Amino acid sequence: MKSPRFRLLSCLELKGTVVTNDAIGCQKVIAEKVIQEKADTVLALKDNTPRLCDDVSL
Repeated sequence: MKSPRFRLLSCLELKGTVVTNDAIGCQKVIAEKVIQEKADTVLALKDNTPRLCDDVSL
C-alpha cells in the first residue's frame, strides 16, 4: 500500500518544482517518485540514520 504522501504526489504536477520533505517523508519510494516526475527534492535527515548522514555531510 502506498503512503498518503505518495498518493498526493501522484496527483500533483511536479515537473520543474522543488519538493521538500521532512524526515518522515524520506522514504525511498517517495524520492524515486519525485525523481521520476522530473522534480528536484530536498530531504531532511535525522541523526538516527548515521550512515546516511555521514554520506551526505559536508
